[in-house]
Amino acid sequence: MNIVICSSSVEAGDRIEELVTGVQGTRIVARTSSSRETAQAASEPSVDMSIVDEASLEVGLAARRHIGPIEANFPLWIALLERDSIPTMVRFAQYGFDDAIVAPQSSLEIARHFADIKARRRSVHTNPRLDSIDIVPSLFTRKIVHSDAIDAELVDLLGQGLSDHDIGRVLDRSIQEVRNRLARLLEVNGLTNRTQLATLHLGSQLFDRLV
Repeated sequence: MNIVICSSSVEAGDRIEELVTGVQGTRIVARTSSSRETAQAASEPSVDMSIVDEASLEVGLAARRHIGPIEANFPLWIALLERDSIPTMVRFAQYGFDDAIVAPQSSLEIARHFADIKARRRSVHTNPRLDSIDIVPSLFTRKIVHSDAIDAELVDLLGQGLSDHDIGRVLDRSIQEVRNRLARLLEVNGLTNRTQLATLHLGSQLFDRLV
């Protein structure tokens, strides 16, 4: 399996390469950092898979747009997660990635994931964690409403998968204020849970990048 690695930094690329190198039957054919480089490398007929680190999702999204709709189904596009969270999985699905792998894992586990993804036995859209999301109508087609810059930063942190406690520490706010703001954001946006709120925020970000 020929693989292109797209990474935002040398360190991130090295981590992916270390994971992939131990997988039997794989070969890294290119390492890229820009969308055009990634699109050019991934367009080669011999390439089976492109792996993008979590910090480079926008680069991967832009690369897919450079390739175009006809070739976009090949090669497979995989995102490498630092941690697993529902909002992050939603983001991968919105960006059109085929699947996501949580690192670190053993070479044997990575090889099994690669085989399952290539055989279409698993994908980001069939991830069982996404089944728990109660998607409200038009959630991906409307903009999020928030009252101030603190709310905007709060939902951004929420979209990164942070807990209420961690959000409070980052914003230097009490956990009660964080929860009060979340409750108000849910009410204003007509939502029922924090996952919907994070999903709406990520959808709004994607919409802003595409228009």
